[in-house]
Amino acid sequence: MLKKLLCSQETAKQRMDICNNCEHKTIINTCAVCKCILPLKVKFLFSECPKGKWSETYFTSDEW
Repeated sequence: MLKKLLCSQETAKQRMDICNNCEHKTIINTCAVCKCILPLKVKFLFSECPKGKWSETYFTSDEW
């Protein structure tokens, strides 16, 4: 069940790379806009950046 809530490691890395270059990332790895802990947030399938820099991941029914 948990696997269905998590995105791929590649997607999480891409998201974290975006966050690492964002002006809203704090020195303690949180987002100054949404207050989320970024290394956790980027792993969840249905998470999205509050500033629209990356969005949730969608799958087709075949992938579920």
